[in-house]
Amino acid sequence: MRLPNIYRLNFFSRPRRRFHIKDDDYQIGLDRWMTLKDCPSAFGFDADGVNFYIDLTQARLNAWVPMQPSSTLTAYEQSAFFQAMADELNASPFSRATIVFALQPNDKTVDNPYSVVEKAISLGYIKDLATCFQGFQQQCAHKGKDLRIVIRYAAEMNTKDKQYVWNRNSSLPPDQQEAIFKKTFRMVREAFHDVSPAFLMAFSPAIRSDITIQTIDNYFPGKQYIDRVSCSWYCGDLDSLQVATSKFTDYLSRMRNLLTDGNSSALISCAIDELGGCDSKTRIWKPGDPELTDLDTGQVFSPGQAIELGKNHQNVLPLMLTSIGHQAPSFQFDYVTLFLAGKWDTRQKVTNMVNITPRSFPPTVVPVEP
Repeated sequence: MRLPNIYRLNFFSRPRRRFHIKDDDYQIGLDRWMTLKDCPSAFGFDADGVNFYIDLTQARLNAWVPMQPSSTLTAYEQSAFFQAMADELNASPFSRATIVFALQPNDKTVDNPYSVVEKAISLGYIKDLATCFQGFQQQCAHKGKDLRIVIRYAAEMNTKDKQYVWNRNSSLPPDQQEAIFKKTFRMVREAFHDVSPAFLMAFSPAIRSDITIQTIDNYFPGKQYIDRVSCSWYCGDLDSLQVATSKFTDYLSRMRNLLTDGNSSALISCAIDELGGCDSKTRIWKPGDPELTDLDTGQVFSPGQAIELGKNHQNVLPLMLTSIGHQAPSFQFDYVTLFLAGKWDTRQKVTNMVNITPRSFPPTVVPVEP
């Protein structure tokens, strides 16, 4: 089926390191950013946008000089990503690009990571950050281009994933964590909108087969504060796809009820900030196991470390995209970001799984028949 309800297709990934295990080669992502220019060669299509992530910590606030917007980001973040994105858009034949910017209250040195957000707002950091972003947007506007920035604040707040400290893994009781999420979500949106109403605010919980969808209602900050109903939707194995899809459709319905006061026929503008599908496996390398070798450096992988290896997307990701198409016409997706890092990236060409007409309105996305 064609997917006319997806208007923009973004991606996120990292450059790769190649490893050899016994008779098989694998690739694992590095902690660097890929930008628009990298997508055609890596995945076979021209993406409309890219995700970017920063942790909002006390250390970042300490490095910031008030009233100097450029100091809200590191020099490397500015040059390697934001300036690169602006330059690539201005040099391209395309008129627009999207940055989905994840602002993460991930300070592991404090009991309440949201307190750093409140401090950042009261001191003016968030407004300076918005002004910094506006500078990159103006570079593009002068060339007749549109660099759109979506703010994805404290995403996946409804999980207990241990790498995050702002979600249900935090030291705050659930009701306090939910309340301060809603409070700071509103504050962050207001701070960005004080600079420009063009910034869009995405509400972005985690959607997976193991997630209790009903708890997401507790994080709802109010319909006037949400510009895009979004999410991170993942399925790591084919067996759980049916449950994961049911949770996804339930989430959309619940959000429509909250946004429209129960109007089940209303059309809703949605998005997906991270879409990941694969059939994966996890291995922990122990002494005596086959050697895991870095093909670029020759280094042998250390025993005892766990690595998730994505086997393929062929059976999972196209089915997830098809499920998005089934939400038409009630749910229109302003953008969908294919998350192609870690185990979700097997470096299969996305165009081997879906036929994509790039950057049309809307793009034509058709799952390839097996």
